[in-house]
Amino acid sequence: VNHEMLQQSFHQFGSVVHCWIEKDPAELGGGSRCRAFVEYSKRTTAAKVQQLLSQNLFLLGSSPRPVRVEFALDDAVDDNEGQPVVDRSQPEPPPHFAQPGSLEFDFALKWRELSLAHKAEEDRLAELHRQEREVLRLEQRALYEAELAKWKTLDSRAPTNIQGLDLGPEAGAKRPRY
Repeated sequence: VNHEMLQQSFHQFGSVVHCWIEKDPAELGGGSRCRAFVEYSKRTTAAKVQQLLSQNLFLLGSSPRPVRVEFALDDAVDDNEGQPVVDRSQPEPPPHFAQPGSLEFDFALKWRELSLAHKAEEDRLAELHRQEREVLRLEQRALYEAELAKWKTLDSRAPTNIQGLDLGPEAGAKRPRY
C-alpha cells in the first residue's frame, strides 16, 4: 500500500486532511510498519469510519489482514505477520470489503479476531500492571508508617506523621531521613 492508495481508499469516506504511512528508519531498510494514520477534517467522520470498518472487513491491496481503525491515542503497533509474498509485477487489487463466504473473508475474519485478542490481552496486562503498582505503593506506605512508629517510640524528636515523604512510584527503596 502506498500513500496514494491510502489517500484514495479513505477519501471515499470523507474529507482527508492528511495521511501518512509509518515506516522504519532508512538505516533499518525504510519498510512499512503496517501502520498508517489518516486525519479527517471532522472527528465525526473519523468516528463513522471507525465504526464502519470495525463492523466490516475492509482490505487494502493483497494483504489478507483487514484494516483496523483506532483513534491515534493508542500506541499499539502491528507487526508484519500475515503479509503475503507479493508479486510486485501484478497490480494491487483496489480497496474493497471482503465478501462473506469467500476465502479472503475467512482469513480477514481470523486476522481481525487475532488482532482483537491481542488488544484484549494488552488491556488485561496493563490493568494487571496498574494493580501491581498500587499494591507496591500500599506496601511501601505501610512499611514507612511502621518505621515511623518505631522511631516515635525510640526518639521523641521523630516526625509525628509521614506527610511530605515521597511515596510515589519513583520512591523505590528510599528510606525516610530523620
